[in-house]
Amino acid sequence: MPYFVRADSTQSVEVIPIARYVQAYTEIVDSGRTPKGVYQKQSLYKFPADEYADPVTGDGQDDSIYTENQKIFPQPDEGTTSFSPTDTFGLYFNISHFTDDQFNRSADDPTETFRNVRVYPAKGAGGVQIPNAWLIGVDVKTDTSKNFDYQDQVILLKNAKPEYPAAVIAGGPETVLPFTSPVSGTVVDKDGQGTGFQSTQVNKNGTQTKPSLIDLTGGTVRITSTEGKNTGTSENLQDNALQVAFDASRSDSVTDTRLLGPMTDLSSGYQQKALYYGPDQDNYAKIEIEHRIDKNGVFITFIREQKGASKELGQVKVADPASISTLDFRLVADLETGGIRAQYRINSDDGAFSNLGSTFFPLEVMRFFNPQERAGILVSNTGTTTPVTGVYDSFSVVPL
Repeated sequence: MPYFVRADSTQSVEVIPIARYVQAYTEIVDSGRTPKGVYQKQSLYKFPADEYADPVTGDGQDDSIYTENQKIFPQPDEGTTSFSPTDTFGLYFNISHFTDDQFNRSADDPTETFRNVRVYPAKGAGGVQIPNAWLIGVDVKTDTSKNFDYQDQVILLKNAKPEYPAAVIAGGPETVLPFTSPVSGTVVDKDGQGTGFQSTQVNKNGTQTKPSLIDLTGGTVRITSTEGKNTGTSENLQDNALQVAFDASRSDSVTDTRLLGPMTDLSSGYQQKALYYGPDQDNYAKIEIEHRIDKNGVFITFIREQKGASKELGQVKVADPASISTLDFRLVADLETGGIRAQYRINSDDGAFSNLGSTFFPLEVMRFFNPQERAGILVSNTGTTTPVTGVYDSFSVVPL
C-alpha cells in the first residue's frame, strides 16, 4: 500500500505514533508525507534527539536516555500528527523509511530496495476491522543487519484509504476470457456486445475507446488498429488497449493470450499486435509481434516502459510470418523478486514456452504489483496508414 487518499474530506488524516523501539539518535527524527511518486519529504512531526554517551569521549551521558524511545505512545516534541490532504499521498517515518519502496534504498547497495514499511488493517474489539484505519510498522535498518521486525516505530493511521482498493483475485471469470459469449457491463464492441474486458487504457487525449474497431465474433475478439501507440510520453494516443484489473499484491501471476495467424498482414511501418501488463500508458511490460521498418522484417519483441522511457529487453526474428497459425504470448509476474519476464510459443497447444530476453525489474515495483493492476491486449499501425487486425482467441490472468 504505497499511497493513500483521505477517506472523509470533512475530517483530518491522523498519523498517531503508538510505539517506538529504535536505537538512540543524535539527530532530530522526523516523519511526514510525500506527494505521489516524488521524493519530496513534507515533515509532520519530530522526535527529540536522544542523549547518550559519545562512543569516543564518553561525554554526554544522561539519565534521560531514550526519553521518547523504548515505550508505547511516544510524544513528538514538535509538529503535528494530523493534516488535511487534497491529493494522493505517501508517508515516511524515522527520517528515510517510505511507504513507497522505490525510495527505500539499501545502505550497502543503492540499486537495491527494501520493504521498510508495512501496512496492516487496524482492528478493534472482537477482531473487527476499523473502517479507514491502519496499523503501520517500520523496520529502520537498511543494511545486511536488517531483521524485518516492523516494530521500530508503530503508527495508527486514521481516515485514510488505499489509492487503489483491491480488485478481483486473478483466476476468476473477470480475468479468464474465452470470448465465447458477450459479458454484460464490460467494454463493448461495434454491436454493443460486452467483450469481457473491464476498461480501456487511458490515452493522453481521453479518446482511447473506439467500439467500431472491436468485434466479438466466432469465439474471438478482433481489434482493428489505428496509428496511435503508447510508446513514449509524447506518443500516448493508443486506441482500444483493452484491459482487466486484478489484485497483483497477493500472489505471482501469469498473463496469457493467444493470437491467431497468419501474420502476413504485418508488412509495413511498425504494425504490431501485443500483450501488456502494467498500471498505465507510461509504465508497462509488453510482448509484441511487430513489423520493423528499420530492420525490414517481423520480430517478436519484449519491451518495457518506465515513466515514458522505453527499452527493448529481448527480440527474435520471425522467419516466416505466414507459417504462424497460433501465437501464444505470456507475461509472468514474480511477486517475491519484483520481476516480470516474457515468453512465447508458436503453433503449439501443449509445448514449452520460450523465454525472451532479460527479466524486467521495475524501479517503482509497487506500481506493478498493486491491488488494482492492469493487463490487456492492443494493436497499432504506427508508421503506416495501413491498419492490421489482431485476432485474439483467448486472454487470461491466473495465479502462478
